[in-house]
Formats: sequence, structure tokens, C-alpha cells
Amino acid sequence: TRLDGSYGEETAVDPEADRASLNLLRANNLDFEDFVLFVSTIEPRKNHMLALNAWSRMIKARPAGKVPRLVCVGSSGWMNEPFYQRLERDRALRERVVVMQNVSEQTLQLLYSRALFTLFPSLYEGWGLPISEALAHGKVPLVSRVSSHPEAGGDLAVYFDVNSEGDFQSKLESLIDN
Repeated sequence: TRLDGSYGEETAVDPEADRASLNLLRANNLDFEDFVLFVSTIEPRKNHMLALNAWSRMIKARPAGKVPRLVCVGSSGWMNEPFYQRLERDRALRERVVVMQNVSEQTLQLLYSRALFTLFPSLYEGWGLPISEALAHGKVPLVSRVSSHPEAGGDLAVYFDVNSEGDFQSKLESLIDN
């Protein structure tokens, strides 16, 4: 598995893996529904709760067809119980949020290619690889303006103030609508 976010490198085509990836997308209704991609280990510092809060507000305020799915791809880290409990308690949110773990490289490539844009609202990072990966796939990342994120995203990312849910919500909805 490549984790370097390189531009322009072709990977070998594996028809069986491609079929499995398409089937996984179909099983989650991601082959025809719009979605936003959030690639990250599920743990508090990655700030998944900020995304859940925003999706919950959108579900209550917008018509059903105007709320894309949120696809969270990543392993379960530490102290993630509040994230999973929130999804378990909130049926409407659970219907709009998909959690995927242990996805293949082909599936991840397909998810990036189909996503509207990506999120990376982390509270702090060493680098922020999902920012570079999103850009390498031609996707705009919505990221918190902390640590190395401005270096990773440069002028190509959309930044929000990590201390302002309103700023995040506003920029999120602007990307969805435009």
C-alpha cells in the first residue's frame, strides 16, 4: 500500500479487486449517492465529532436529497466510544454516515475518485497525509488551519478555524452547494 500521495503514478489494474471495490460501494449506496470522504483513524484528535455535529445539523435543516453521505474510512483508534455511541443513538445520522475499515487500495482510490471533496478537521498532526492524498486525486480538502495543514494543502485546500463550528459548517455547506 502506497502512502505517499504521489501524483501521476499508475498502479497495476486488478479486475477482481476492482469488482470487489465496486460491490462495496454498491452495498453502501455510494455508487449513485453523493458523499464527502474523511480518511483518518477514528480517535478524538482527528475530530470526527465535529463532522458528526455538522451532519446532524444539515439533516435537520435541509431536504433529505441535499445532505450527502459522510464516508469515514479508517481504523478504530483509542477513545472512540463517543463517536460510535453517537451513531448508534442517532438513526438519522447513522443513515447518512458510513464507516469503512480495512479497505483495499483499489477501494480507497475509487472512493477518492467518486467523492465530492474530502474533510480533515484534525486538531493536530505531524503532516496530514490525507490532505496530500486528496490533492493528488484532484479533490479539494476542507481542513483545519493547524500545525502542518497549511503546508500540506498550500493554496489548494479550504481552511477553517478549528475552534469555530460555525466556520466549519459554513465552509462545509459552501463546498456541498457549489
